[in-house]
Amino acid sequence: MSQEPFIIKHIDDIASCHTSHQVGVKTVLLGNDQPQSPITQIARTTLKAGDNIDTHTHDTMDEHFYILQGEVTFIIGHTTHKCHAGNYLLVRAGTGHALKATTDAEILTIGIAL
Repeated sequence: MSQEPFIIKHIDDIASCHTSHQVGVKTVLLGNDQPQSPITQIARTTLKAGDNIDTHTHDTMDEHFYILQGEVTFIIGHTTHKCHAGNYLLVRAGTGHALKATTDAEILTIGIAL
């Protein structure tokens, strides 16, 4: 099976869906069902103030977060980190993490399989 030499999309042309955590909405730019790549997902996630994603772990994926708008509190282990627009955060595979939107927030999330 040959792959296309490039992919180009506009975010407004992609249908949004609920996150797998059932909190917030995401628009998936690239998923693991598309070209062979260690990228499991690239998505824009939108959270409302107060939205909370419970502690969870991805055993086989590093998760990268870039805060586009708003403020999000991440709980990684026993440490709390307040991140706002412009902050980048990497959560390594096997690391428990949770997050809560302090304000309405928009996050670019990238998952990379190990």
